[in-house]
Amino acid sequence: MRFDRTGLFKVGDRRRTQRLVTVTTALAQNPNGTLPTTFTNWKDLRAAYRLFAETDVTHDAIVAPHTQRVVQACQVPGEYLLIEDTTTLSFNTHPARRIVGCHIQRWLIEEFHKALKTGTQVEASQLATGRALQALGAVLSLVALRLLETKLYARAFPDQPVRPGQFAAELIRLLAARVGRLHGGWTQRTVWRGIA
Repeated sequence: MRFDRTGLFKVGDRRRTQRLVTVTTALAQNPNGTLPTTFTNWKDLRAAYRLFAETDVTHDAIVAPHTQRVVQACQVPGEYLLIEDTTTLSFNTHPARRIVGCHIQRWLIEEFHKALKTGTQVEASQLATGRALQALGAVLSLVALRLLETKLYARAFPDQPVRPGQFAAELIRLLAARVGRLHGGWTQRTVWRGIA
């Protein structure tokens, strides 16, 4: 998984934004790793720690561009599931129908939290400040969304070929070494079975 578009993030200067893209991409490629297990090179680990120590690298700054894209996408008429973390929701029209609709989609919210907790090992972080933990949580939330999207796509289209760039080339090489080359290439189902 790559987060190679710097438009996804805007924090401080261009170099800091590029570092955030690099850190996010590395965490997406190793989603169950902590910073020390993701960055085995001390220089890269130190750069990640320095990034999350910057005062302008905050949860809000990291998720703001993503939130803006969601708001723009929701301008198109349709139905949307918005994962929400407040305890009080206001339903001005058709409250019963909307509440039932939210409860029907609860499994998807549970899957997101499972991807965040288990898939990214968010609880294993050892950052020292709450602000840095929140910033890391924002990055890992985006990684968890990507993991969930990949999982749901594989469930919906198990026989579809793997999309270019969907998985790191190293993962495909490791799977080929483990299970052998597949006649007809890798599909969503065969990659996930190989991983399991």
